[in-house]
Amino acid sequence: MTFLLKKNHFSLIIVYCFTATSCGTIKSELPEMQQKEVPRLIQERSVINLPIQIDLKPHFKEIEKSIPKTFKGEENNCSGVSYSYTMNRFPIVFSAQDNRIDFNVKCAYALNLQYCPGCLEIFSSENCVTPRVYASCGVGEPLRKMEVGLSSTLGINPNWSFSSSTKLKKVEAIDPCKVTFINYNATEELIQEVTASLTELESDIDKSIQEVDLKTSVEKAWDALTQPIDLSGYGLLYLNPEKIALSKLTFDESAAFVDLNLDLQPKVSFVPLLNPLKKLPNLTEYKKSDGFDLLVDIEADYDSLNKILRQEIVGQVFDYNGKKIEIVDFKIHSTRNERINFALTIAGSKKGILYLEGTPKFDSKTQLITMPDLVFDIKTKSAILKSAKWMFETKIEEKLRAAAVYDLRPQLISLKDQIEKELNADLQPGVNLSGKLEKLEIEHIYPYTHQLFMRVKLNGKLGIKM
Repeated sequence: MTFLLKKNHFSLIIVYCFTATSCGTIKSELPEMQQKEVPRLIQERSVINLPIQIDLKPHFKEIEKSIPKTFKGEENNCSGVSYSYTMNRFPIVFSAQDNRIDFNVKCAYALNLQYCPGCLEIFSSENCVTPRVYASCGVGEPLRKMEVGLSSTLGINPNWSFSSSTKLKKVEAIDPCKVTFINYNATEELIQEVTASLTELESDIDKSIQEVDLKTSVEKAWDALTQPIDLSGYGLLYLNPEKIALSKLTFDESAAFVDLNLDLQPKVSFVPLLNPLKKLPNLTEYKKSDGFDLLVDIEADYDSLNKILRQEIVGQVFDYNGKKIEIVDFKIHSTRNERINFALTIAGSKKGILYLEGTPKFDSKTQLITMPDLVFDIKTKSAILKSAKWMFETKIEEKLRAAAVYDLRPQLISLKDQIEKELNADLQPGVNLSGKLEKLEIEHIYPYTHQLFMRVKLNGKLGIKM
């Protein structure tokens, strides 16, 4: 009898422990999974107006090399005046304004003259009837001075080559050479000769300018813009440039200025994307704009968002009449239409995995994400009512809604600083990017199946020096 009682007593203990364990665990069913994908938002093209400053000094050096430093010429006549000259040029003084480059050159020349009043043909050769009279300017005395000016009007062709039209603007003798005894103005002859030589030089200057390799410099900048920009913990920024256009060239002293328009579809991804290199396209029609106004699409995977949620919620304890519930884990489980399902792991007086659902709401003014309708999933609610109705008295849903508020401003400030850092860097050797990000804010948030989609607006100014 004693044995039977002990045996029954042991059985009762087993049953009690099993029942206690069963009652301490809430078994909630999985919520329904995604029924349909949220339609993807079409991203409109963004436009960057990128002022480019091109240092012309290296190109001026090439033009300097291409123009001869010494000019020589002569004209021999039996009767009348014969002459020969040598003219040396000094370094070219370049100046630039509007859409042209001016070349001003000071020159020094020496001129030899001879005069014969008339000639006779003797034995098939011509001879002066009197001894020839010789004269000179700049020979055995300081060289005479002359100034020469040319002007090149420049543009950029759709294939990224320079167009150039160079014209001789001035040939002026500072120290004229006039032979008084025969009343002969040798300077006029010299000017005509020099003008003829420099007119032939116009096409050589145009050729030299057209051979300036602008395309390679622009290709360097283009290739850099097609590469992802590492935002150090905030993903990779892909600018995805598509089209490019240029304004008219303008000049100021030793620099050329042009505004570059880029059509692009920027995107931030937390994983590397297949990003084939795009060749520099031909130029399209330029449309005037100022700075940049970008819509950047960000797709943040839920794993990265779960880290943020855990920081805010995991570890919280809820008390009710001596009963305690501690939140062990909180993460995004799945999505359904435009709502997000969360898995809440609890321990304490009750344990198990509970499921909640809510619709993320974003306030563009405060930059806050909230879950104002966060509630237990209908299947989880049914399980709680069966085994832990008292949990509703803890106002756990209300407290979770209050905790599920995320202020994006600190992250946006950090992201803004990081982007601005990347906007002030060397794209390539000799190609320097400088920029100022004036505004960065989130416009929209949408829950996709595997990522939380965010559309971010950026405003600022950007420039390139080459």
